[in-house]
Amino acid sequence: MRKKAILITSIAVGIVLLGLPLLFFGLSSVMKGSDAYKAATHYISQNEMILAHSGGIEEFGSFPTFEITTENGYGTADFDISVKGKKRDLDVSVHLEKVPDSEWKVTEMEIENQ
Repeated sequence: MRKKAILITSIAVGIVLLGLPLLFFGLSSVMKGSDAYKAATHYISQNEMILAHSGGIEEFGSFPTFEITTENGYGTADFDISVKGKKRDLDVSVHLEKVPDSEWKVTEMEIENQ
């Protein structure tokens, strides 16, 4: 009976240890496919100050933190995105807003590690 309990516990721990990263990667993939994330990274890619400080963007970090809220066509989104630069890396915080029948618009941006 004790061996059965240990086996069940081991299986449960294994599922949690494998399931959480898969869930995290899944959420990250969905978020990166969102129009809000695409608008944020496009804005960052075109920003002269970011390009100057980073020396040019090589890529964006794999695990941005984010919060996206939408209701009845209105929305807000906040992202903390790591920018991997040719000269230096930056952390960029971006706030976006959306109204019905429009695209996401960046309303605030803050560059850390300047």
